[in-house]
Amino acid sequence: MTLVQEWIQKRALAQAAIMAALLVAAWQATSYLVRLATGGGIASLFDARPALGTVLGLASLGLFVGAYRLGGHWAAPGRRPDLAWPQFVRLSLVGSGCGAAAMLAIYAAIAVTHGPLSVTAGTLAYLLPNLTVTYAAAAAEELIFRGLLYQYLRQWAGTGVALVASSALFCAAHVSNDGISLLAMLVIFLGGIALAATTELTRSLWPAIAAHFAWNFVLGPLFGASLSGHRIHSAVVVEFREAPGGAFGYENSWHALVVITLVAAAAVAAVYRRRRRPPANAGE
Repeated sequence: MTLVQEWIQKRALAQAAIMAALLVAAWQATSYLVRLATGGGIASLFDARPALGTVLGLASLGLFVGAYRLGGHWAAPGRRPDLAWPQFVRLSLVGSGCGAAAMLAIYAAIAVTHGPLSVTAGTLAYLLPNLTVTYAAAAAEELIFRGLLYQYLRQWAGTGVALVASSALFCAAHVSNDGISLLAMLVIFLGGIALAATTELTRSLWPAIAAHFAWNFVLGPLFGASLSGHRIHSAVVVEFREAPGGAFGYENSWHALVVITLVAAAAVAAVYRRRRRPPANAGE
C-alpha cells in the first residue's frame, strides 16, 4: 500500500471524492458513446437504432459497476455495500419482485379511483434496449446515492441522518424533471428512504438496484406511463380515463404516496428492529 493510498483510506471525504469522480467519469463515457453512435441523445438512440441501445445499456452498466468496484478496492476496501456476484440472482429476484409489486399496487389503486383502463399494443422492438438502459440507469443512481452518499453519511453522522440526507439528495436530483411537484418530490424522497433502508438491511446493493429497476421498468418501458417526467417507448400502453400525475406521471399521485409510505415505513422498521436486537452471544 502506498502512502497516498493509506492517507486516502483514513479520510472518508477523500474516498467519497475519488469514487464520485469515477462514477461521473463512467456517466460521461456513456453519454459520449451514445452521442458517438447516434449524433444525438438517448431519444435519438432509440428512434434510430434500438438494437444498439441494448449494447450501450450493457456497456454503461459495466462502466458504472467497474468504476464503483475500482474506487472501492483502491480507496475504501470493506467500507461499501457489497456487489458480490454469488448473491446477485437471489437478492435481485427479491428486489425486483418488491419493486414490481409496489408499482402494480399503484396501478391497482389508480384503476379503482380512475378506471376504466385501456390497453393498446406498443413497440416490442424497444423492450430489450429499454430493459438494459433502465437497469443501467437504476444501477448508476443506486451506486451514487446508496453505494456512495449513504455509506459515507452513515460513517459520518449515523444511520438515521444518512437515511434522511441521502434521500433528500436523491430527491434533489429530480427537481428539474418535467412536471415535478411537492407531492412527486415526497414520493421520491420516501422511495430513497426505502432503498437506503433495504441497502442497510442487506448490506448489498443488488436488491436496491433491482427494486429501483423494476419500479421504473413496469412504469415506463412496460406499461407506457411517464417515468419521472420522461416519456419512453413501451411494449404496451396502459391508460386510464383520467390519469393522475400530469407530465411527471403516476409517481405524482396520492396512490403512489400511500404505497411508498407503507413500503418505506416497513423497511425502516425492519432496520431499527434489527439494530435493537441483542447480539447472538450477548448472554454468554
